[in-house]
Amino acid sequence: MIPAYLYARERSIDSTNMPFQKGNSFWKLRKRHGPSIPFSSPGELQKKAQSYIDLCTRRTEDAAYWKKTEIHGKNAQKCMIQLYKPMSIEGLSQYLGISSRSFRRLRESEEFSSICQRIEDLIFAYQYEGACVGAFSPAIVARKLGMKDKHKVSSELKIERITGMEIR
Repeated sequence: MIPAYLYARERSIDSTNMPFQKGNSFWKLRKRHGPSIPFSSPGELQKKAQSYIDLCTRRTEDAAYWKKTEIHGKNAQKCMIQLYKPMSIEGLSQYLGISSRSFRRLRESEEFSSICQRIEDLIFAYQYEGACVGAFSPAIVARKLGMKDKHKVSSELKIERITGMEIR
């Protein structure tokens, strides 16, 4: 079945082909405008976010996403190290089945703003502290978190002509 808005474009656009008359007020009857929120309550969002956090911070054989080989000791013994999965808003959004843009829109709603802010603060702290202790690349995390190491250097050069001197 062709959606109504495409159906109207395929044919000539006039009021006889439109499903609703121009100037109608049916849109005012909606309880919520825009796309529907995939969560029934902030508590449901918190539970799903907590399961993502648990997935990222678990260190079991089945949950390890990355492994790193390091060489230790004078005998050059190889050691496999399990790495934590880094948390991010984009990763959380993928886990929840929504886009990061939808998550930002969700943050702007009154009902979900508090829980979204807490989630963002937790992920920020996780990334920042992970970079501080060397678990994550500090340069990448600083760029991701919007931290800039910027120095403004300014100088002024004044050139004056010297007269009355002889160079021998």
